[in-house]
Amino acid sequence: MQLEVGIGSKQKEDGSGVLGPRSQRLAAMLAVLSCLMTKAEEAHKAIVASLGCVICRDDGYGICSAEVHHIAEGSGKRSDFMTAGLCKMHHREPGTGLHGMGVKAFLMRHGLPTEYHLLELVNKFRAEDGV
Repeated sequence: MQLEVGIGSKQKEDGSGVLGPRSQRLAAMLAVLSCLMTKAEEAHKAIVASLGCVICRDDGYGICSAEVHHIAEGSGKRSDFMTAGLCKMHHREPGTGLHGMGVKAFLMRHGLPTEYHLLELVNKFRAEDGV
């Protein structure tokens, strides 16, 4: 198995890059870790969705179906581990949803200081449900 040029790779005489044996082992281990991380992320998102909408649940309405909302500042890459379940109404509906009304207005309406407090609700309900 030959992998393409990467940092610290060796060059063939014709200028094409091939990783040495040690780098190939490292690349293979990184590929396995990447696959495991994806499975772990998918499992986490499934647990988050199973908790239901954290806003509805915190308001005493019980568990309802939820979409997975990614929490992050700015427009950078979002982690699948930084997620909270929100029903359609609280996730994306105009006038009531986080994306529909904007983060600041949504947080103010629900008495949350930051979007990260949604994660506290996720942890609270995971503890209650034992997941």
